[in-house]
Amino acid sequence: MLWLKKKETIGLFIIHGFLGNPDTSFGNLPVILKKNKIKHVLFETIQAHGPNDDINSFDYKIAKEQIERDYRFFKEQYDKTYIIGFSLGGVLATFLASKVGTDRLVLVAPALKYGGNRRMSDKIIEHFKSNDKTEIEDNINISDKDATKLLKEYLKSEKSNDGGVDYQTDFVDRLGKIKPSVFVNFVKMIASIRRSMGYFNVPTRFYISENDDLVPTDAVFYGFDRITNYDKRILILSKVKHRILASELKYDVYRDIFYFLYGKEKIKWPKESK
Repeated sequence: MLWLKKKETIGLFIIHGFLGNPDTSFGNLPVILKKNKIKHVLFETIQAHGPNDDINSFDYKIAKEQIERDYRFFKEQYDKTYIIGFSLGGVLATFLASKVGTDRLVLVAPALKYGGNRRMSDKIIEHFKSNDKTEIEDNINISDKDATKLLKEYLKSEKSNDGGVDYQTDFVDRLGKIKPSVFVNFVKMIASIRRSMGYFNVPTRFYISENDDLVPTDAVFYGFDRITNYDKRILILSKVKHRILASELKYDVYRDIFYFLYGKEKIKWPKESK
C-alpha cells in the first residue's frame, strides 16, 4: 500500500509598525505573496491601529495581550508558523517568538532600541543605551510637551523614502490629533518586552538600514545576541531609511526573505516592479 505524506501547512503571521498598517509598513508584499501563491497569511493589526479605531486608545498592555491571543489561535491551525515583524511589529514578533514560539523569524528594523542614529531625545533614549537601563515603570515621567515633540519628530522622520505619500501625515489627517500618551505607550511597550525577553532558539533574519533615523543599528545586535540558533544573520543596508520594505531596495530584501522562509530562488514580481 502506498502511503502519501501529508503536506505541511505553514502559517505566516505579519505585524506592522507603530502608527502604520499592513499597506504602509510592507509596501506591495501582499501582492507578491498572492502572486507566488503563498497562502495562510495573516496581516495582524495592532490594537487601536485599525482604520476605524481611535489611535488614542492605544494601550501597550492591551496590545500585548491581544496579539498574543491572536497568535496563539493562529498557531494552532498550522504545522509550522513564521513571523515577520516591522519596527514596533518586530518588537512584538520577538515577544511572540520568545514566549509562544515560532519556526522562523524575520525582523525588519525591529525597534528593540529606539531613536535612530540621530538620537531624538535623551530623556527617552537614555533608557535604551544599555541592557541595564530597560526599566520604565507605568508612572514614567514624560511631560506632554516632551512627548508631543517626540511624536512630531517621529512623524517627520517617517516620510516615505520610495517616492510615495507621506503616509504618517495621512494617518494623522484621517484619525485626528494624536495624544502624547500614544507615544508614551510605545516606549512602555518596548521597555516591557525588553525586560521580559530571554534567550530563544529560532532561525532568524534581521534587516536594518545604517541610515535609519528611528531605529539604531545596535537594536539588531541586541536581538541577535538573544537568539541561540546558529541560523541567524544580519543584513545592514545603505541608501535607504526606516521603511526598508517600501524602499528602492525592497525587491532585494523580499527575495532574501522569501528564500529564507520558503526556499524560493525565483520570485514572481508584480508588473509595476519590472
